[in-house]
This record gives sequence, C-alpha cells and structure tokens, in this order.
Amino acid sequence: MQNNKSSKKTIIISIVIVLLAMGTYFYMKGSPEDTTSSLGIIGDIDSPAMTVGSDVLALLNQLNSINIDGKFFESTVYKSLVDHTVIVPEQRVGKPNPFLKIFGN
Repeated sequence: MQNNKSSKKTIIISIVIVLLAMGTYFYMKGSPEDTTSSLGIIGDIDSPAMTVGSDVLALLNQLNSINIDGKFFESTVYKSLVDHTVIVPEQRVGKPNPFLKIFGN
C-alpha cells in the first residue's frame, strides 16, 4: 500500500513539473505577433520609437531652415563683446606612482 501512494505522488509531481516547464516555455516564447512586432517587421505607427524619430526629424528640419545673416558679425555690438576667458595653468595631478609609500620608507 505504501508503494502505491509513493508512485501516485511521483506521477503527480512529474505531471506538475512538466506542466510548469511547458507554461514557462510558452511564456518565454510569446506569441508570433509579439516576435514580429519586436523585430520591427509589424508594429504600430504610433509606437514610441516612431514618435521619437518624428520629433528628431522635425528638429532637424528646423535646424536646416535657420539662416544666419553675416552682417551680425560686422555690427558694432558684436565687435564690442569682450572675451573674459581665464587661462588655467596645467598642474600636476597625484603622485607619479600611487603605490609608493606616502611617508619615507
């Protein structure tokens, strides 16, 4: 009688393991529609990637339409601008060998 109960338990456990394995496989695989849309073959026109792409395209078109008048650089206002750049001298950073001892030996 003991052998009969253990064999039923073994069969039930093996069926549950097989069902879990199948469920995990189908969950990870996904549906065919998911795989094609993730590859970009079939997708919504209003997808986030398309929205970002159209935004970038719109900005590029705006930049291409900018015209700079060269007379601005000849004006007295532009020529009166003063450069206040501060030159930072190059300084030695750290020790030549960081593995040397700091104090003496």
